[in-house]
Amino acid sequence: MAREIRQPKPRERRRHERVRVKLDAQVWVRSLGSPVAYEFMTSDISIGGVFLKGSGKNYPFKEQTLLEIYVLLREEPETVLNFMGRIVHNAGGGFGIKIVQIDDQAQQGLNDFIKDLVDRG
Repeated sequence: MAREIRQPKPRERRRHERVRVKLDAQVWVRSLGSPVAYEFMTSDISIGGVFLKGSGKNYPFKEQTLLEIYVLLREEPETVLNFMGRIVHNAGGGFGIKIVQIDDQAQQGLNDFIKDLVDRG
């Protein structure tokens, strides 16, 4: 008699609803006083984090790495979201980022941006 083996569902770690949206993003890594920028695209964003997709090349980031991130939310008028984020998931060419430091004005801008996306459907 064959037995079906079921894999347990992975536990959902997200605390905030995600919105699927593609936005340009830059990640700045500062080491020895020399900043290096990497280009990414978001695949989704929430008030607590973002998933960044790269071009498929290898990046020097590991889980728990702290990064300075800039995301272009709007082109007109230009609105750039800046925050510090920690890699909480490394998915080969993409990263789950948790926002760990963001000023009040930037957080309000992110909240408003996500609300606009949800309202538009």
